[in-house]
Amino acid sequence: MAPGARRRLLDERFLIYGVLTMPSRTLWISFAMADEEGKALYPSELIRQVRTQFPKLPVLTETGEPDADGGAEEHLRHIRRPDRALSLLVGQLRRFKESGRLPDLWRDVYNWFAERPEWRDRLAAVVSSLRYRNEAPPLLPVTALRLYGDRLLASVSRMERFTACPFQHFAAYGLKLEERRLFRLEAPDVGQLFHAALSRLADTYGGRLGEATREEIAKTVSDIVDSLVPRLQSRILMSSSRYGFIARRLKQTITRTAAALAEHARRGLFAPVGLEIAFGPGGKLPPLVLPAGSGRSVEVIGRIDRVDAAETEDGLLLRIIDYKSSAQALRLEDVVFGLTLQLLTYMDALLTHAPAWLGKPADPAGVLYFHVHDPLISAYAPLPGEEVRRQTLRRYKTRGLLSADERIIRMMDRELETGRSDLVPAGLKKDGGFYSDSAVVTREEWNVLRGAVRRTIERIGSRILDGEVAIAPYRQGNRTPCAFCPYKPVCHFDPLIEGNGYKRIARIPKERIWDLLREGTDAEKAPVGPSVSDGAAAGGALAGGGGNGVVESGGEG
Repeated sequence: MAPGARRRLLDERFLIYGVLTMPSRTLWISFAMADEEGKALYPSELIRQVRTQFPKLPVLTETGEPDADGGAEEHLRHIRRPDRALSLLVGQLRRFKESGRLPDLWRDVYNWFAERPEWRDRLAAVVSSLRYRNEAPPLLPVTALRLYGDRLLASVSRMERFTACPFQHFAAYGLKLEERRLFRLEAPDVGQLFHAALSRLADTYGGRLGEATREEIAKTVSDIVDSLVPRLQSRILMSSSRYGFIARRLKQTITRTAAALAEHARRGLFAPVGLEIAFGPGGKLPPLVLPAGSGRSVEVIGRIDRVDAAETEDGLLLRIIDYKSSAQALRLEDVVFGLTLQLLTYMDALLTHAPAWLGKPADPAGVLYFHVHDPLISAYAPLPGEEVRRQTLRRYKTRGLLSADERIIRMMDRELETGRSDLVPAGLKKDGGFYSDSAVVTREEWNVLRGAVRRTIERIGSRILDGEVAIAPYRQGNRTPCAFCPYKPVCHFDPLIEGNGYKRIARIPKERIWDLLREGTDAEKAPVGPSVSDGAAAGGALAGGGGNGVVESGGEG
């Protein structure tokens, strides 16, 4: 048997003891006060023990770089070896570029390297790095044409990706770079399982899901998941006991989600008329074709998880439900900037092709996200079973946009008289009307959204076909596409490098959002904050024996 934790701890202490007693003249113990990002670190427990045994032992602080406000002696203390001095010189030259001032000591260090042929090339590389701008120029027109053609066939998520960062779009859809596939369960794999299972569940019951009991739903879900598990990424969920446990948890999640969907079906009048509806070449519906300028076009394609319909005296109503494995909201300011286009584009495609598909025109009832998860209920004391079911149902409350019509809201939640619905993001007042936090839009506002989304897609398509590949990720508060971008080793984006900077997106006042949507404001011209980058450069140059210069005013030199 391998040694236990106690034995390993004793062995470790013995090894440390051996190292500390090995020196014959001097023992030097150092510890870091901060990591590479500047965050504070705690010393090892060993440091505390040594200081306890030798309380009068002084602790000296050695900084990695000289203090900017320190004198010549402070700076000279760090100039000991050429390699280290050259790396410190980079920081001094960067400060010189910004302020135009360089201490005489570092001017002498620069000239020392410039006068020696063996160091001249490395000095030139250091100086050239100060002029480096991490930029991606637009593609040549002939390159963009050969890459994309003049008819861009693109999904809505591709459009959103371009808005988030043009270079990320280029890496994914232009260069078609992909991460190496590893034998592990990823979020997209779980999402595929959720979508396939819920689609089969709806296909099995059709409009009768609300009539099924919890036991029947659990049995059906179990059979569906068991049939899907062997098909998921080379049977990964059957490869070990750990993955078997994950499979059981996923089955539990789908079962509880299905029970919530059954409650939605029982309390609503909308019934599914289509599952996994694809629009585009080979799909049930044709693509949504939009102009992109200069005789070019964008053909928008996609796949809609679920389409529900209900007949009324005024005609046919359509509702879209999109299953998500993480909580998601439909924010109108994201629509303004082109960051969230999916559901509204799906509704536009449905309304455009409804006469040919369903035999009659249709009106929008709502576009909703449904979060597929296994909610955890927190309480200070045990709750009655009915209260647990109610709170669980609230965790499955959909999010999105609904038509501002009380009849339509009650068709989605027949138990709603007044108050806020447990199923949809709307609430009805006793004296009529909606609560202010209800996510509802009028018919005229639906048309405004359709027009705004179309104009945004047309602009994005035109920019893609023009060959735009700029390294320009957005940032809104803490949100940025760089957080989970797999292409960071390719773009080398760094806001500290001149030429790099986030495209800051400012918050839009609520009263301005609809004005911007009606005006069709380009996301590039909508309210944005300043980019974050080191853009300022001061003048000055250094002469040395090798004739190398430092960056001059404006970053060129």
